[in-house]
Amino acid sequence: MEREDLGEILLVEDTAPNSGGEMENRIYHKKNEEVIPSKNRHSNPSRFWLALIIFLLVSLLACQFTQKAATPVIEAPVTLAPDIQEPPTATATEENLQATQWAEQTAQAPATQTQQAREAEATQFVIKLTEDAIAEATKAFYAPVLNELPNYGVDSNSGHVAWVHNPASASADGYHASDIVNDYGDLSVKDFLLAADINWDTQYGISGCGFTFRSDGNQQVFNQYMVVFTRSTDGHIFFNTLFNGKLANFKDFYANIIDPDLDWENGASNRMAILVRGNSVKIFTNQKFIGEVNLTDPPPQNPTLPVKPVKPQPPADDLTGKELQEAKKAYQTAMEQYKQDLEAYTQQVAKLETEHSTILNAYRQMGGVVYEEGFVGLLAYAASGYSNCQFNNAWLWVFD
Repeated sequence: MEREDLGEILLVEDTAPNSGGEMENRIYHKKNEEVIPSKNRHSNPSRFWLALIIFLLVSLLACQFTQKAATPVIEAPVTLAPDIQEPPTATATEENLQATQWAEQTAQAPATQTQQAREAEATQFVIKLTEDAIAEATKAFYAPVLNELPNYGVDSNSGHVAWVHNPASASADGYHASDIVNDYGDLSVKDFLLAADINWDTQYGISGCGFTFRSDGNQQVFNQYMVVFTRSTDGHIFFNTLFNGKLANFKDFYANIIDPDLDWENGASNRMAILVRGNSVKIFTNQKFIGEVNLTDPPPQNPTLPVKPVKPQPPADDLTGKELQEAKKAYQTAMEQYKQDLEAYTQQVAKLETEHSTILNAYRQMGGVVYEEGFVGLLAYAASGYSNCQFNNAWLWVFD
């Protein structure tokens, strides 16, 4: 039997048989020489666990203070996180459990907040790096556009790049056939600069490639403007206005006179551009200014007619013999060609006059309307035959 002296009270522990004949532990309180049986310690566990919790709590707090004292760390005052609250009032056991949890949360709060601050700082750093990388990539991507703007007298602070187009192709085949492409066809613009490298392959000279702009998007009956670059006469440019699908105005330019670099041969590439601001449309080939259209100007009252064939002259009167015979033969051949050319000329003039009359009627129906805004497109146009157009390095600058 073991004894433990607790002052006036002695705890006596021994073993004795129970009612079933098995041996069990017993604890006795002995006071004033009187021994009184006590309950088994496991029959009332609350006191045991309460003592254990208090012991652990005291040990934990002692370790915390010891650790801080051993390794001093200077930190800013810490405000308890919102989710850490004062321990609520409860029973003795619950108070100690909640006190332990509260103490652990209080100890962990500075470390948690410091970690969260570091994570937030790291996140902001990564975001800043990403934004800088995107800005640099965007700047490099748009650099060719910004470098080209001064060639058209445009300030880089006057607007923004609306799009840079992927390489695209358009093909038209037939009488007054057209094909329009644009991966950004849902963008409606007013004032802009549109440029592209155009490679052409056309069957006839008056077919070509170019741009449409300020279009209402109705592909059945177009209301839009067009600029068509053609191979005719070594580089002929047409400006057209379409009203309800009909030609209502036009103007043409002979670019080869101004731009010696213009290559009109099939398979050639030229840099084409139009600068549209308000009622002004400026046309460029290979970054050279060709001419300007005022959208309020009416069409010319008379059509532009081709040069009339010149009638050949008969042989000179002083020719004789063999020379005269050869001259007469050449004259007859020239006259036959002249008659064919004159017939073609007469037919072409009649056609042009009829078309011009139709243009004037459409213009009157249009009533002087100026299209102020609309869609842009990359255009292949065939007056007859076919027209195949390849567009590279195309971009759209929009004025703010």
